[in-house]
Amino acid sequence: MTHEYEKVLTPSSGLRLHLNENTAGCSPKVMAALQRLTRQDLAFYPGYDDVVAATASRLGVEPNQLVLTNGLDEGILAVTVAALRERDATVPEAVVVVPAFDMYASTASGVGARVVFVPLGPDFAFPTDRILAAIGPQTRLLYLTSPNNPTGLLIPRADIVRIARSRPHVSVLVDEAYADFAGTSLVGDAEVRALPNVFIGRTFAKAYGLAGLRAGVVIGDPAALEPLRRIVPPFSINACAAAALTAGLADEDYYQWY
Repeated sequence: MTHEYEKVLTPSSGLRLHLNENTAGCSPKVMAALQRLTRQDLAFYPGYDDVVAATASRLGVEPNQLVLTNGLDEGILAVTVAALRERDATVPEAVVVVPAFDMYASTASGVGARVVFVPLGPDFAFPTDRILAAIGPQTRLLYLTSPNNPTGLLIPRADIVRIARSRPHVSVLVDEAYADFAGTSLVGDAEVRALPNVFIGRTFAKAYGLAGLRAGVVIGDPAALEPLRRIVPPFSINACAAAALTAGLADEDYYQWY
C-alpha cells in the first residue's frame, strides 16, 4: 500500500484549522529584515553562519547538534531517507502512531518502506507496549508527535526514553511542531541527548509565523546527523528564509505575546 500527503483545496482566507497556521502573522522584525535584502543578496547563494548560530542559541544546543531544513517537512524526509535507505535485500519498516501527520506515512512509503500503523489507546493514551510489540527486526524508524496533533496530548518523556533505549536499531523522530505552546521540550534533555537514535524536529511555521517561508530544524547527536547533512541540499534554506528566521528568533517579545 502506498500513501500520499493529502493537500486539501481550501481558500487562502479564513481559519484553516487543518493547517494550524499563525493567525497573527510573523514578527514585524521579520518584515523589516526581508525589506533590507538587496538585489545582490538574492543573486548570491546564502550563507548560514548567522542563522545557524541564532537557532542554536535559541534552542540551547551547539551548532553541530542541528540541521536546518526547508520546513520540518524536509527534515522529516531527510530522517526518513537516512533511516530507511536500502541496507540489505529486505524491506524496511516504519512505525507510525496514529492519528498523525500525513507526511510520515507518505515519506516512508515514498522511499520503499512498509508502513505499520499503531493506534492510540482509550482516551488517546500513548500505546507504549503496542509500539514495542510492533517494532520488529526490519523496523528502522518510529515517528512520534509530542504534543500530538490533533489530540494535543504530550507523550510521557519516560516512554520515549524507554522505547529509544530498548530499540537502539530504530531511529526515533520526535516531531515537536507544537512544543512552543506546550511549555516543555526534549531539546536540551541530558538523558535524551545521550540517545544517538533520537531526533527532534521543530518548525518555525507555527509560533514564529514563517510557514510561507519554510524553515525547520532537526536536532540530534552530531554523528547521527551526518547522514542528514549528506541528504539535505547545500542551499536548502533560501536567503529570505534565513534572514527572516534570524530576525524572528531575535524578537522574543513577539514570540511570547503570540
